[in-house]
Amino acid sequence: MSALFEPFPIWLSEWESPPLAAVPLVSRHKSKVVHASPVARSLGIKAGSSLATALSKAPDLEIVEAESPYLTASWERLVEEVSGFTRTLESPSLGRLLMGLEPADATQIAETYRVRVGMAESLEVATLAALISSPGQVKIIEPDRQDRLIDALPLYVLKGVGLSQRALDDFGWLGVERAGELRRWSKAQVAAYLGRAGKGVMPYLFGPYRTLLGRYTPPPRVTVQAVFEEPQCEPLTLHPALEQLCFKSATELGGKAASRLTVTVVSQGLTFKAARIAKMPLMRAAEMFRLALLALADTNAQPLGIDTLRLELGGLSRPSEQLSLWPQKERVAYAVEVVEARFPRAILKLVEDDPHALASEHNVRFVVRSTGEEVSHEASASARQRPDRREGPSVRA
Repeated sequence: MSALFEPFPIWLSEWESPPLAAVPLVSRHKSKVVHASPVARSLGIKAGSSLATALSKAPDLEIVEAESPYLTASWERLVEEVSGFTRTLESPSLGRLLMGLEPADATQIAETYRVRVGMAESLEVATLAALISSPGQVKIIEPDRQDRLIDALPLYVLKGVGLSQRALDDFGWLGVERAGELRRWSKAQVAAYLGRAGKGVMPYLFGPYRTLLGRYTPPPRVTVQAVFEEPQCEPLTLHPALEQLCFKSATELGGKAASRLTVTVVSQGLTFKAARIAKMPLMRAAEMFRLALLALADTNAQPLGIDTLRLELGGLSRPSEQLSLWPQKERVAYAVEVVEARFPRAILKLVEDDPHALASEHNVRFVVRSTGEEVSHEASASARQRPDRREGPSVRA
């Protein structure tokens, strides 16, 4: 079974705020439109157009980000939620799920989340069935109808599995409008025509088709929270509580590092969330606290009074260590430690005082390396000329 929550930024916005389904909605990256909702497309707004053009066609346009840490964190939570139906589950991309389910469970997912769902013997055909399904419906393809479905597919449907708009236009000039017409070509001909960009399309046209799924393993996360007896809105109370959560999270990491931090706030029965991606791996509480303060400010819930404050660390990994690039330095350091342990005053260190002094005794001086005690010029000269055998050899470092 294949379930499509695509485009995920649009789906998530409408899921969290249902009234957005009735207004033009787009996701953007910088100044370009990445995805457009059905209402926005009906007004002539297309993916790839500039944001200024989209606003000129729809002044009441709603805009969300196409890429953000919050989208990644929300997708991970959604996948974990859906995994309650089955543990045979894969997520090939953001907004797309492959699952092994019975038709009743597939219907429940389609109706609950208002997504397109396809069911077939193979995963590739199930994905194609989902692409031609409607939100909230399940399209089931029997094994004996698999080839007929692929042959009858309009070629633009393959854009959902990686076919570029340029390749679609080129096929249009050649008079190729359906996948069945393209399948009459040899596999080598299609691969040569599409080039590297068609690598993802080939399995959907010619196979081999997958029938087995891997087992889902939830990603490791660290979650801590603080519950207040009364709603809190003052930094005097919230900041120390957030700092304590950071210290607790740093302890529970157990030597691992986090790449994403999410702050969840419950206020007046409403839930507000904000996520931040760390520029450097998060391991220390002080680093977490600075990022958590920014995420807390992003929620804009502090003036309302906070009942529950939750901190979540995701993207956990164990950082690698570079022990040494210069092993000979370690051997020299070890040798110096051994000599100093046996002859504490044997190794002298040269300290430069005045390199422009005319008298040699005024431009440098010797100190004992282990203690920093200054050695007179007479003693150092005597040690250099005739070391005391009882004290051990004199070494200049």
